[in-house]
Amino acid sequence: MNIRQAVESDLAALAPCAEAFYASSAKLHDFELGRFVGLWKVLISNGSGAVFVVEKDGALVGAIGGMVHPEPYSKGTIAQEMFWFVQPFARGGGVLLYRAFEAWAKTKKATELRMGYLIDLMPEKVAHFYERVGFERVEVGYSKRLLCAG
Repeated sequence: MNIRQAVESDLAALAPCAEAFYASSAKLHDFELGRFVGLWKVLISNGSGAVFVVEKDGALVGAIGGMVHPEPYSKGTIAQEMFWFVQPFARGGGVLLYRAFEAWAKTKKATELRMGYLIDLMPEKVAHFYERVGFERVEVGYSKRLLCAG
């Protein structure tokens, strides 16, 4: 397995991973590849975001993506993970992706790293990993789907 920072041309090739990620959780809805590619092109090009990929046998089989931003209420810079998924047959690559993202966050002078997980995708396993590498639980999030006209 090979871990590297993604370039713009990798983004569309992540479609099979994104589709598998969305299909694996009842909490995710309506993935739009064009929207994903457009957003990450901007974040990568302006330096505020990065995506790291894991390759196996020439195919992209996982990725982690995140961005840096100022802490809105105090001093500091936050590196925020936005997605992290590895195909089941390549799951050992997930830790390597995390390490690449953390190293990138340090190069961006982030003072805090924030990670999350979906409640229906291995929550105990992911929480255990986070705690093992030094994270502490700070917040629990909730989501409500709204049906809006337009």
